[in-house]
Amino acid sequence: MARLARLVGVLPLFGAMATAGALTGAAVFTVATTSCSDAGQYVQRPDGAIELVGSCLSSRDFPKAPADTSVAARHNLMTSGVRP
Repeated sequence: MARLARLVGVLPLFGAMATAGALTGAAVFTVATTSCSDAGQYVQRPDGAIELVGSCLSSRDFPKAPADTSVAARHNLMTSGVRP
């Protein structure tokens, strides 16, 4: 009976370890099968901003930013009854 109680207590640990192993395997597989030969690097510009240089990403891979994201513009939209 005590052995069964110990087994039930350790079961969540084994489940968590199996999940972690599966996620690690999926991450390694994803990186190994990518077709990008240039990993890119992050470079700090003179103005202090950090920029990704190189890599297989381009500006087309990201969604477009809203035209005006200032707090004042959002406040004006909220007070006018228009939802952003």
